[in-house]
Amino acid sequence: MLLDYLAEHGIKSVVMTDRIIGCPHQEGIDYPEGETCQVCTFWKGRDRWTGEKMH
Repeated sequence: MLLDYLAEHGIKSVVMTDRIIGCPHQEGIDYPEGETCQVCTFWKGRDRWTGEKMH
């Protein structure tokens, strides 16, 4: 089913991360750079790529 979807939409490659880089409860929502989800405080002040606190 997934391979059919990829073929149907002409997708030639995909990217995957080895960790969560966004709010799992807000899938598909992107926030402007420097802003975070108002519901999930986990990412506030945290680097999305390393998971480490920035401040």
